[in-house]
Amino acid sequence: MPKNSGPKKAKKRAHLKRNLVFFCSCCAAAVLLFLTSVNLKSLSSTKVLGAEDIQRENPSEEISFWEDFLAKSPTYFDGWVELSYLMDSLGNKEAAQVALDKAQEINPNSDKLEELRNLLGE
Repeated sequence: MPKNSGPKKAKKRAHLKRNLVFFCSCCAAAVLLFLTSVNLKSLSSTKVLGAEDIQRENPSEEISFWEDFLAKSPTYFDGWVELSYLMDSLGNKEAAQVALDKAQEINPNSDKLEELRNLLGE
């Protein structure tokens, strides 16, 4: 056996180790990219928690829901806006105006209020 075979083996081992680290890094990056793409696909769904509980066909049930909710959380701006829309859809302009006034007390600078005012004919 030649005397110089030791340094050659060490050099070959270091090269093999470097290649193995590079290969493992590439595999890890590929797995991360795959998992990220799978996760992004699952996030793109437009499901809303509890959306199936509220039925748009029956506004009176929604009105009851929002009235109960707003009794517990009277400073919830979006609830007052939604209640105003619902009251208007049933033709109850006075109740819609009351809900609009409550929403305006909470957030007088909201763009939603301008849209709602236009709908109510103010």
